[in-house]
Amino acid sequence: MIVLLQQFSLWFSFACCSRPTRFSCGFLGCHLLSFFVRSSCNLRLHLHSPGNIAIHSDNLSSLSIAKEAISKAATTLNVPIDIDDVCVAGSVIGIVQVMTEKIKQQIELLQQIDILRTLKEVALQEGDLSAMSEEYKMILQNEAQIMATHKSRPYYLQRLFGVLSDLFIDMRKAQGAPAKQHMPSLLELFDPYDPDQVANFFLHFAHEFDEAQDV
Repeated sequence: MIVLLQQFSLWFSFACCSRPTRFSCGFLGCHLLSFFVRSSCNLRLHLHSPGNIAIHSDNLSSLSIAKEAISKAATTLNVPIDIDDVCVAGSVIGIVQVMTEKIKQQIELLQQIDILRTLKEVALQEGDLSAMSEEYKMILQNEAQIMATHKSRPYYLQRLFGVLSDLFIDMRKAQGAPAKQHMPSLLELFDPYDPDQVANFFLHFAHEFDEAQDV
């Protein structure tokens, strides 16, 4: 989030300080891709009317970050702005599906680490693992890769949960409704993670949001 804030702020500051004659198209655009959540955010500032900014994204959280960054930069530069923002309808559930895929993979990784620890304990006590299943043998063979992956991102699962939490907060904020009272219910679905219940939770609130985007 901090990196995105900096990128949006730098882009807006550059756009406001540039002369319109330098750009024949009459506007300055910014296109950012997020490989992490497989989304994009497009910004366009009309150089002949610097306060007119259009933001289009298929990720509500990216859109919220863009608006926050530009608003702060505009305040610093003392530039009046008018932001026209659009988030693709159905994008909230799309992000939830992407995060669920990543969460499942991370949970599987953590389960493999638990299995490795158990196998090592059994090996110490009995010294013979020849009778273990093919699945366990494969996990044991890939031990180095599994441990290296986990070591490179020890708090990855918490980060994924954080993305979903921020997404819900941003969605409720866009609806002009509070999120705080519903957060405990969402967090309960994370441990253990229930993909269907998480999807239904977001669907319950996303329907109202998508209708507003279609207006």
